[in-house]
Amino acid sequence: MKKLLITGVVFIISMGAFATGYLNKQEVAYGQEKSKLKDCVIMKDGAMYVVKDGEQTEMLKAVIMSNGTKVLANGEVFLKNGETFKLENGDVVYMNGKLEKKGAGNSAG
Repeated sequence: MKKLLITGVVFIISMGAFATGYLNKQEVAYGQEKSKLKDCVIMKDGAMYVVKDGEQTEMLKAVIMSNGTKVLANGEVFLKNGETFKLENGDVVYMNGKLEKKGAGNSAG
């Protein structure tokens, strides 16, 4: 009887640990979804925002990406090769300089 009780307790604890692991995997999957906008600048509703570690703050000064691309708080982008353009709503520039145009699926940079 004692073995049965111990086995039952171990089973319940194991199921709790399994459920916790399952929930953590779900959180990681959600976190990965969020991380699409991790460490980038984004034009949203006509304003520029910096996203760092999943937190979004208003962009107050220029940001220089690791590849030399410079993004100003008004949405102007200056590529290292001298090309310039202005971001549109939904456009994202990642900290490595990769550009993602809204709904385009294509990227440059």
